[in-house]
Amino acid sequence: MFTIKICGITNLADALAAKQLGADAIGLNFYARSLRHVTLQQAAEIVEAVAGSILCVGVFVNERPDLITSVRESCRLSMIQLHGNEQVEILRDFDLDSCEIIKAIPWTNLHEVSEQANAWLEAGASKILLDAHAGRQFGGTGRVIDWSEAAKLVSLENYVLAGGLTPENVAAAIETSGIRAVDTASGVENFPGKKDHALMRAFISNARHSFN
Repeated sequence: MFTIKICGITNLADALAAKQLGADAIGLNFYARSLRHVTLQQAAEIVEAVAGSILCVGVFVNERPDLITSVRESCRLSMIQLHGNEQVEILRDFDLDSCEIIKAIPWTNLHEVSEQANAWLEAGASKILLDAHAGRQFGGTGRVIDWSEAAKLVSLENYVLAGGLTPENVAAAIETSGIRAVDTASGVENFPGKKDHALMRAFISNARHSFN
């Protein structure tokens, strides 16, 4: 599993930069309505170039399990991230012994998030990603969540912190929440889908220093 993930990678140059700068994972978004959407061909080319040195996570929103499995196998993805309104029963349609599943849950309040997270973890999800959704936008909004409330979650090692993380705030986010894995997309971009390599370098460095 990863500690630092750069999500919304859409091109080979950004993927190679993320790898070279020390990220543990990249996210490839297969949601057609996302500004960071990649095609199967784009994803396959990126994975082929970085496989073995960085985890490649496929991000899906309210997609059929059989299609997700097909994409995972054809693109050789390391793991799957469910980032929509999926119900926990969907996990029955995956081979959890061969594929790790991350479930994104939008932050609402501690009680509601805890209940949802526990249900997913008990059903076999590997990690819970805490994000900030806005309307029909499933992540990538630039909004932050309540880090001090997130710190009250049980078993923080089961969580990945996302939602508006930037080079400037990632250290405070890690220190306040106590969560040991982070994920960013908009916080290291020039515009949706195009990463700023200097911002990525600063984000990865600041996060890594905070984890040590």
